[in-house]
Amino acid sequence: MLLENANFYNHDDLLAPLFLCFVCIFIPYAAFRSYLRFKKHKVIGPKEQFQVRSMVWMIGICFLAVVVADRQQINLLGEGVPSARIALVGLVELAVLLFYVRASLPKSSNEHRGLLRLLLPEVKSEMRFWIYISVIAGLCEEVTYRSVVYTLVLRLTGSPGLSLALTSAAFAAAHALYGLRTALFIFLLGVFFQLSVVITGSLYLAIAIHIGYDLGFGIIALRFFQREVVAEPLPSAL
Repeated sequence: MLLENANFYNHDDLLAPLFLCFVCIFIPYAAFRSYLRFKKHKVIGPKEQFQVRSMVWMIGICFLAVVVADRQQINLLGEGVPSARIALVGLVELAVLLFYVRASLPKSSNEHRGLLRLLLPEVKSEMRFWIYISVIAGLCEEVTYRSVVYTLVLRLTGSPGLSLALTSAAFAAAHALYGLRTALFIFLLGVFFQLSVVITGSLYLAIAIHIGYDLGFGIIALRFFQREVVAEPLPSAL
């Protein structure tokens, strides 16, 4: 079970509370500051540098999560592989999520599209890099939030509902750069991912769906942005 030793908490470990403060307070603050900076200047920096920084952050935070998990006796991935039936349900849910993304993207504002362009692929040459980001995000974020943060909050509060809400809120706030509407949707995604972990007793299904969602989002965005370029009117001749 993922939540073995559910009542255990190592109070001598000072890294765990610092880790929670970093993930639940500092990262959302930094994401919100980036959003305000984009609102003001409409740019954060070169896209490739932003993508590399994002991957480095995710890997670094995941490393801290692994260290905290070792000190707090948290089973990171859980045990057991989801059954074929549960995997099929997860695949259907993934398809629904991607259908929603495909339907909602054309209705998004220009500002929101500008935010999405900071990370998502706009040309085919960026797709290979996006695959790396999707895999890293799917693995690192699930380990960080669904495994370590959720378990720590659960052991401190004793409330699964409160732990679910706080963990999903922290996950959503970490994506505040992409605006309130996207953050609210990511909160619901966080709830969905966490429930899949609780139901299956392991992280495997959540990681697979997360990676699949990010990859699918990238493909949908790539095709959408390419159609936008084609649809742009050519400048009139003088």
